[in-house]
Amino acid sequence: MMADAEGRYADAAKAYERLVKIAADDANMARTFEGLANSYYGLGLYRDAEPVYKRALEMTEKAHGPDPHVAGILNNLANLYEAQGRYFDVEPLHKRALAIREKHLGPDHEDVAASLHNLADLYQNLGRFQEAQQLEKRALDIKEKTLGPNHGAFGQSLMVLAHIYGSLGRYEDAEPLIRRAVAIYEKMPECNISGRWPELFKRLRNFVKFRVSTTRRKISCNAPLA
Repeated sequence: MMADAEGRYADAAKAYERLVKIAADDANMARTFEGLANSYYGLGLYRDAEPVYKRALEMTEKAHGPDPHVAGILNNLANLYEAQGRYFDVEPLHKRALAIREKHLGPDHEDVAASLHNLADLYQNLGRFQEAQQLEKRALDIKEKTLGPNHGAFGQSLMVLAHIYGSLGRYEDAEPLIRRAVAIYEKMPECNISGRWPELFKRLRNFVKFRVSTTRRKISCNAPLA
């Protein structure tokens, strides 16, 4: 599976490298650069991806101004920095992407929720749990309104917020969120938590282990954990 994915990214990178040489205008060139950067990112070629993302960002913003497409490239560049552990370079990118999306899409759009979630996840990694909590709660509210209370993305935010509460020692607040998320996943036969959301699966397992070690009792939930 991993080899197949790497092969697809490698093939895409070669195709985009050819397209860069023949793109007819700036708009096509910007999209080509973005695709090439995504391919490099998928291959783990982070140093190669960074200048290409920056070039795509510059060209897209020059052509269209700071629109939602620019926010998407900012998000991708932020993900690249996060993969490199460059957390303090990530924050201004996510903040700018959030501001652009709020301005162009309104405060209750699902893409705004995605930016809120990204920023909350960053703050959680930095130990800024109170800030992370506020952002993830807002993301959760937006997802419930726009996607519904049974959507996998809503369950994802429930899990992340539960992990934040766990980090704050608020285990009684965290447990019902996990139960609610598990109930969502159980209604999704196509959903394999460990495969589709591996990071959340890892967080759930770590949270359960921590909960067991501190309270000496397991959380009772029949989650499809494999």
